[in-house]
Amino acid sequence: MWRNNLPRVNLLSEDEVDQIHRQAMVILNEIGVDFLHPKAIELFKAAGMPLEGERVRFEEAFIVEQVNKAPETFEVQARNPKNTVTIGGNHMVNAPVYGPPFITDLDRGRRGATIEDFSNFDKMSQATPQIHCAGGTTVEPEDLPLGTRHLDMVYSHIRWTDKPYMGGVISEEAARDSIELSSIVFGGRAAIERTPAMLALVNVNSPLRYDDRIRRRQSAGDRDAVPDGGGHVADGTRRHHRAADRRGARRHRVDPAGPSRRALHLRVLSDQPRYAIGQSCLWDA
Repeated sequence: MWRNNLPRVNLLSEDEVDQIHRQAMVILNEIGVDFLHPKAIELFKAAGMPLEGERVRFEEAFIVEQVNKAPETFEVQARNPKNTVTIGGNHMVNAPVYGPPFITDLDRGRRGATIEDFSNFDKMSQATPQIHCAGGTTVEPEDLPLGTRHLDMVYSHIRWTDKPYMGGVISEEAARDSIELSSIVFGGRAAIERTPAMLALVNVNSPLRYDDRIRRRQSAGDRDAVPDGGGHVADGTRRHHRAADRRGARRHRVDPAGPSRRALHLRVLSDQPRYAIGQSCLWDA
């Protein structure tokens, strides 16, 4: 992990930053944001936010209060403690790209990615000292059904790297499974509540809308003491995921729900000693 001790480049003046902040508060207060999830509406109502159906309008004091709760820095633990990273401050944490559906190489050209490609990126991340985090969806493994591929991806991160990683968060079930897998690796739920064991993303839909899939993922993370839970859910990404899932299901005739595959992954991982998983990494490939 690196530290950036260079002076910060201020592209905007303090007045310009303040102007952006004021306009953001106007949008949040006068226009508001839609939350298509009953539990979210209940939480905002309990917090005293003005509601109009699924539209929530935020008061500036509430926004500032929530922002101030975020720590300046926090650690994300790695299976190898030497690779634990610190997020925030002047720390720089490098990770691979996130989310491309296609891959290209000199032998086969541009094509849909597979789980073998995904694991190869994990192995390269492990072998590259300049990469501090194995990342999340480095590529979409289209040879696996959407409903269970998160298990294979998180397991690949755990098996082939001993660095921090991002969880699978395309659904509430994926978020919960990622938390459960991490709990197994790091010695139980209490261990990842003390020090986070993975990261994830939350992206708002345009315009100003959090759909029910985002909130279910967030709530899974919130209830299980993980800093963030979420994922890319822009319309184009959802269409790609549905199409990829249909291709994978046709190719392998696998039930996308895949409860037996989920149980198998959790059982296999539970049988492994904490530091034995992937300890040889590239040399076992």
